[in-house]
Amino acid sequence: MNSKKIENSQINPIIALFSSGKFQDALDSVQHLFNSFPEDPILHNIAGACYEGLGQLNSAVDYYNKAISYKPSYAKAHYNLGGALQELGKLDASVISYKASIELDPDYAECHNNLGNVYRELGELDYAVDSYQQALNINPMYVESHFSLALVFQEIGELNNLIKHLEEAVRIKPDFGEAYNILGLGYTELDRFEDAVKSYEKAISLNPNSSDAHNNLGNVLKEFGELDKAIDSYRKALVINPDYPSLHNNLGNVYKEMGKLTDALDSYNNALNHNPDYADSHNNIGLIFFELKQFEKAIESYEKALSIDSSLADAHNNLGVALYEFGQLDEAINSFESAISIKSDYADAHNNLGVVLKKLGRIDDSFASSSSSK
Repeated sequence: MNSKKIENSQINPIIALFSSGKFQDALDSVQHLFNSFPEDPILHNIAGACYEGLGQLNSAVDYYNKAISYKPSYAKAHYNLGGALQELGKLDASVISYKASIELDPDYAECHNNLGNVYRELGELDYAVDSYQQALNINPMYVESHFSLALVFQEIGELNNLIKHLEEAVRIKPDFGEAYNILGLGYTELDRFEDAVKSYEKAISLNPNSSDAHNNLGNVLKEFGELDKAIDSYRKALVINPDYPSLHNNLGNVYKEMGKLTDALDSYNNALNHNPDYADSHNNIGLIFFELKQFEKAIESYEKALSIDSSLADAHNNLGVALYEFGQLDEAINSFESAISIKSDYADAHNNLGVVLKKLGRIDDSFASSSSSK
């Protein structure tokens, strides 16, 4: 083995090139130094990072492995290897590398955090929570771990924990716009509408081009009954992202609530122009036609929605109501029963089923269904 040791003065210029994004220049310098230091683990680790920066992940993996072969206790190389494997989608191998790095350096907060990211991709959320928490035990100010941990809590429905970690994230990093946006979602789920509005407004002030934040603000303003302001938010979102079907659909919902049926229909059709298979908009168009007493068109729209997504309980129920108005009582019963099979506590569907059964003279069945709606 070559006994010569590389000096920091030889490494630092390469690191400067790498840090400025000049990955090929840095790699060329590394390759030159390999002539004198062919087995230096630091050089092999840097070469791996350069290849990773150039998007050549398999070469990056090769060089990280070489660095580890020359220095098995090289925690940074194990960490880098874990990252490259993660980018390649080799998640189980990535876990092994991150764990090897942590075993060598238990206080490596970034490694605990990234291990949490891999566990999250694998769907192993309990392990992800443990890893993020380990990172925060080492560095309580690690904003990325607070944010990632909040996303896991969002996924598993622990809203108070989501809010706790997002509030800490924005305390540490006040310009963290995406954290404010998701914090608003948490507040909305807990019916803390005023706090949600403030969070979305803060997210928008930090990133005025966030169509998601404008859309989310529109949603909570609609719940607040501020319909004109909701329309303004949806329109701003559509200026940023006019191809966003759910935005057109949301705008249509506000127009419908305001009784502006023509504007609502235009918005729903705009949603379908961008996504013809947007089942919610087909269902909503059915509601417009129903209000206009165009029951055949309403039935057609509901059936189109259900042909796209048969799990839409609302569309089954709405179809049942339209069929009832059209005098097709047996078909209406089937639709209400389908809605209930999807959503057993669907009070409107139970009640509607009871009404049809009563009309057919099935009084006992009607009473049982109506009782289920309470």
